[in-house]
Amino acid sequence: MPSVPHRVARHLPPTAQAGLRRARDLVRGAAGGPAGDAPAATGDDALVRALRQGKPLGAGLVAEVRGLLRAGDTDGAVSVAAALRRDPSAEVLGHLCSGIVASARGFERLAWSELAEVPLELWSRFAVREYLKAGLVHDPDRVLAQVRTLMADPPAHMTPARWMEVLERLFGHGEMDLVRELLTTVDAAIAGRRRVDDDVLVKRDWMQRWASRTPDSPDGTRLDADVRFAIVDYDHPGRRRASANIGDHVQTLASLGHLVRHEDLEFVGPEELVDLVTQLADRVRPERRLPGARARVQVLTVDRDASAFNEVPEDTWMLAFGWYMHALFGVRYGFPLHHHLQPIFVSFHCNKRGLLTPEAIEYLRAHGPIGCRDWTTVDILLSVDVPAFFSGCLTTTIDTVFPPMADAFPAGAPLAYVDTPTDEPGAVTYKHSSDKVRFRSFTGNMFEAVDLLETYRRDHSAVVTSRLHCYLPMRSLGAQVDFRPKNLSDIRFAGLGQITDQQFDAIRDGINARLAETTTLILSGASRDEVYARWRELCADDVATARARREAVAEVTSSVVDLSAETDRAVARTATSGTTPDPATGEVRHVAVRVTDRRPVVLDVLVDSLVRHASGPLHVWLLDQTGSVDLAEVAARAEGHQVSLVPVDGLGAGLRGLSSESRERLRADLDLELLTDLLPGVDRVAVLPQHALVSGDVAELVDLDLGDGVVAAPDVAGAGAGGGAASGFGLLHAAGDRLQTRTSVAIELRRQAHARHAFDFTAFATDVLVLDLAAMRERGVRDELLRLTEQFDLDAREAWHAFAGPHRTTVPAAWHTVPTREPAGEARLLHWADTTRPWGEDYAPGQEEWLEGRARMRRAAGAVSAG
Repeated sequence: MPSVPHRVARHLPPTAQAGLRRARDLVRGAAGGPAGDAPAATGDDALVRALRQGKPLGAGLVAEVRGLLRAGDTDGAVSVAAALRRDPSAEVLGHLCSGIVASARGFERLAWSELAEVPLELWSRFAVREYLKAGLVHDPDRVLAQVRTLMADPPAHMTPARWMEVLERLFGHGEMDLVRELLTTVDAAIAGRRRVDDDVLVKRDWMQRWASRTPDSPDGTRLDADVRFAIVDYDHPGRRRASANIGDHVQTLASLGHLVRHEDLEFVGPEELVDLVTQLADRVRPERRLPGARARVQVLTVDRDASAFNEVPEDTWMLAFGWYMHALFGVRYGFPLHHHLQPIFVSFHCNKRGLLTPEAIEYLRAHGPIGCRDWTTVDILLSVDVPAFFSGCLTTTIDTVFPPMADAFPAGAPLAYVDTPTDEPGAVTYKHSSDKVRFRSFTGNMFEAVDLLETYRRDHSAVVTSRLHCYLPMRSLGAQVDFRPKNLSDIRFAGLGQITDQQFDAIRDGINARLAETTTLILSGASRDEVYARWRELCADDVATARARREAVAEVTSSVVDLSAETDRAVARTATSGTTPDPATGEVRHVAVRVTDRRPVVLDVLVDSLVRHASGPLHVWLLDQTGSVDLAEVAARAEGHQVSLVPVDGLGAGLRGLSSESRERLRADLDLELLTDLLPGVDRVAVLPQHALVSGDVAELVDLDLGDGVVAAPDVAGAGAGGGAASGFGLLHAAGDRLQTRTSVAIELRRQAHARHAFDFTAFATDVLVLDLAAMRERGVRDELLRLTEQFDLDAREAWHAFAGPHRTTVPAAWHTVPTREPAGEARLLHWADTTRPWGEDYAPGQEEWLEGRARMRRAAGAVSAG
């Protein structure tokens, strides 16, 4: 199939076509391929179809780029956008397409740098979502002014769907006054069209319910009651973010058991809610009933992810469980909770960097200890000094509101398959997720949850499920359950999957006992301070147990792998060429280049650029994974400097106890863990990738102040949520997920990582590093990295994250600029980390700089030959 720029070229303005042809011919010249005219476009191209339909060029190009992204051809989308941007006649369209591509890839800083160059008429027509997503983070005042301009004179292309995108994004950023104004604009846009998509109408109606509210924890009506108790519901301003999972209501059902088991209560509140809790009270098992706490209780619902929009009376108690991570339109979390709520946290889960803001951490400390559903959450909270313990899941206690059934789980009945695939003919299957849940009333969903669980125990002999909130509640009701999640090492399951009956009973009994005493105290009218003081006493032993577990010495399950024979062999085979630098010319700086690609010209260009900008002597170490480097050829580019070839292609043969797949993955960058041995006479080194070009003095990088640490590394290019920093623990959690059925190993990895580092820290790249090899030798860093690799199946980047965490110096962005991921700015090192590269067939961002570097190298070589 022809490359993307070739297919697109014939439809561009003449100067843009010429630019693409020039770039292609230059690239093909570098690669030794033929130059020539671009092939004709195929009839399947989105661009061609758009132009045939009489649509403007911009519409066709955007359609082409979005089509490439949907098809997974990111390289093609990057190339098309970059090629457009470099030509004056198509530059604005290039910025538009580049912004769309960058946003789709999660690089919001790059997206805004591109979209900020796009006029209102274009972004509002083709990139509303991307413009608002990036712009409201990086330049909110400008974006809000642009939105007001649109509202003042709405253009015809602003469809109701586009206005709803604007409205939802502004809602997420808390611009409620403007949201209310926009609803009028949306209504006018709908009225002006003969047909509007049903989904848009539903979203509009949905949003109207929320737009009139204020997110500042409004007061609620205090009824004549002794105590107020909030019940967790799952409505949400986002029509697609409200819960569609009946399992959430199963959790709330379990939570209500701890209230309605008290026998002497009178409930007041909305009629349907009072009816629900009254019926549940009648269902409580005799052995779970608690006499003595006489009280009139006002009941109300609050929305888990948007409680600040609910009207809540002062001093309202709440059992806070589950997770609170359905962000408001992807922008911010509804946490901390409404300030009138007094939460008792039990069965709580969190793992998102964006949720645990400093404010949220202080909130959790103030309402602790926090009972956590899983051990990962315990590890996270203890790492930020929030008192926490493992409570397990609240749904283990759901049997409280399910009275005994004589013929439960009849032996001859079929199995129930709940959200899990089966090949069994005629199998009875169920799904817990349905859009109907979003539109059903809260009490309707609660009764549906009761009916569903009753169906399982009445009509089925056992249950097979992938759902945590089917597995645990059905086990609570006495079912035989085959739990088949997609991944047993999922962070949500630490301490819950593959547990014995004794462990299950300990979770259930612990929650029941702790909450029985706490709710009794609440219902007796005890003060807030009294309740939280008693909660701390009740949880103290479990918090101490959790802290002792956190502080335990790392479990070393196998001896550290010995790769000394392999590194000794590599050192013995190391060859050096070039002149030994004269000490009078200055201190020698050591630079290691990781050679991963059999492209001599790419390595030559990098080495030439290093030498060209060096202020003093260099010793360049080529860590050759390919076995193809010609040392003499490279050394010829580095006259006056030394070049050594270190063969590292055989490293890792001694890794034990790993699958062949794991071994090959780990071997790819094992040299990053072994540099203390591979470069025995070197005390400090900068490590660079082969696919790079330097335009600054590398001494500036080598001499970075590392403080008390041993490593400097660059932040990952803006790939975090909302354009923020990427999560270091996200990387480590994903490494744990990869362990699949090795659940105890995954749990231990997370325990050790969180014991070593506070949650969270910014993820870093290992493409460019500065290493204090002398300090690494002194502190035994190599052995620790290898232990982490061997014990937890970590690659070198993951091992460095587990070891160093936030304890590193940040390499300045100028010394690691990835032009396909971030604005180039004043780059001193360009790194083509993606597969779109200047020496490839398709055009790449930053291609001119690399081609000029190659041309300079060739001119210099020609001058030497002529001399």
